[in-house]
Amino acid sequence: MVLNTLLPLVVLLPAALVAHSVPRHMHYGRSLNTAAPTPWVAHGCFTDKLTARTLSNISYADQRSMSIDACTAFCDTRKLAYAGVEYGRECYCGAALSPTGARANTGDCNMPCTGNSAQVCGGGYRLQVYLNAPAIPATAPASAGHGGRWNYLGCYTDSVAARTLPNGTHIVGTMTADKCASTCQSMGFALAGTEYSRECWCGNTLGTASTANNCDMPCSGNRTQICGGGNRLTTSTSSDFTLQAVFRDGAPPVALSVLDVSVHTAILSNCTTCAPPYDSLDLINGVFHTVQRKVGAVPGVSPAPTAGEALTLTYAAHVETFSGSCTMASPAGSALLAAHARHDLWSLCPNTTADGRNDIVWAPRTGHPHYALRDCKPVDLVVEYCEEEEGYEEDEME
Repeated sequence: MVLNTLLPLVVLLPAALVAHSVPRHMHYGRSLNTAAPTPWVAHGCFTDKLTARTLSNISYADQRSMSIDACTAFCDTRKLAYAGVEYGRECYCGAALSPTGARANTGDCNMPCTGNSAQVCGGGYRLQVYLNAPAIPATAPASAGHGGRWNYLGCYTDSVAARTLPNGTHIVGTMTADKCASTCQSMGFALAGTEYSRECWCGNTLGTASTANNCDMPCSGNRTQICGGGNRLTTSTSSDFTLQAVFRDGAPPVALSVLDVSVHTAILSNCTTCAPPYDSLDLINGVFHTVQRKVGAVPGVSPAPTAGEALTLTYAAHVETFSGSCTMASPAGSALLAAHARHDLWSLCPNTTADGRNDIVWAPRTGHPHYALRDCKPVDLVVEYCEEEEGYEEDEME
């Protein structure tokens, strides 16, 4: 049933099931107004389906009085961020756009509104969408996650056929940058990406994705934050983690630190008598980094691990960095530092030339001048993310 009143909410819902009988791309031969009342802004013409609505929270139809103003006011009273007019007489509202909706040609939205013939109200299965822009423009947050320890990387391309970040999260409810970053962190991933206002994807590398500039959709749970766009990811990366060497023979684990061994080089080691200049590490797009904590400490990056040698980080300019580091999940669910997609080649070897130092070595060998192979113990490098700051709460806006 299609009614011309906004009052009885229950009977308004069946408008979402109204089929369109006119040709989808009928053109009316004159220019129509698409402007909406402030703070609503036009977001474009989108496809729609009877069986999979692009905006699906609530809807109604009005054969006499539909207009852009009426529809946006209806959605505004229900505190929904998106409004859409369709087929001249239908209004749809939603917290986010459904992935089933795609951008259509602007000319496809060309039907005059039944309540204002000077305004455009979509078309046959074409939805003219409006976004309730907040007083504070939505931006990509510089930091997110627990304690703000995830850093913004940028806007990147994505596609359904080849996901840039392959691990979906299936988060229930509304989306925020903090919620996505915290979820990816709990799953042991180094990268988090929000998309299409309400999706969250996780991974360890960006692969062949390229940068983009059209991440423009506010998060469904915080309209001051950007959560990607159509096939666009707003990405952030984890930071501030430490490493523990967990012995495979069951011995108690030990903490690892980054230690300077020369002007340009540092190593990853367990040393009870050393004073490390770094408190933590991070992993950005496959490159292992130190995190600067003390004045004068220059962040180092990792070259490719060399068989038989200690894992190093270098501060020298123009050194080719290694982008094949990542985290891999252990059977127990812990995040393990890996290189070349292997997490099982690390060992902790007592350094015979430095008292009190046990260095992390990649695939140790016989005859090395700094350690004896018989003394090396195989370990897993377990990523330990920094604890959540006391009193920290997610900043989520309804």
